[in-house]
Amino acid sequence: AEYMGVGFYLFLFFFTSYFYGDMTQLITSLRPSMNDVTIICIVLENRKCSKIHSQGIDRNLLILNVADISGSVLATIWDMEENLISEGDILKLSSGKAVLHRGFLQLSLSKEGVERVGEITMLFNASPNMSDMDWKLNPDNHSTIAMIPVPRSSQ
Repeated sequence: AEYMGVGFYLFLFFFTSYFYGDMTQLITSLRPSMNDVTIICIVLENRKCSKIHSQGIDRNLLILNVADISGSVLATIWDMEENLISEGDILKLSSGKAVLHRGFLQLSLSKEGVERVGEITMLFNASPNMSDMDWKLNPDNHSTIAMIPVPRSSQ
């Protein structure tokens, strides 16, 4: 296989951003507390759908492992039925919020922010997994949006 270089992958990223009508972010650019996040990704794994009881209401919480050309992240989708999304689906996830939940970065969004735009055919990298990173404050800027990912040490 021939190596095409970073320029080719950046071209693909900007082409898909243009094709889908708005600017999307790469998964590796996600930082805690980012709002209004839009990504184009492929579903690597449909992990589980849990029933959550919150404020007197039963809600579904679907957890997916998704990836783009830069890496992968966990996506949590509120009020979505598990059987509506399959591994290999290409999704446009919009209006998401990057949050740290128990120290793990997740992209959290409602079912209204999920649009299926294709299946199977998409270049992606499963690594780095941004959900498997430790998040440290940037010594030059202490805001949460300026946190930097550090690979977790194996224990």
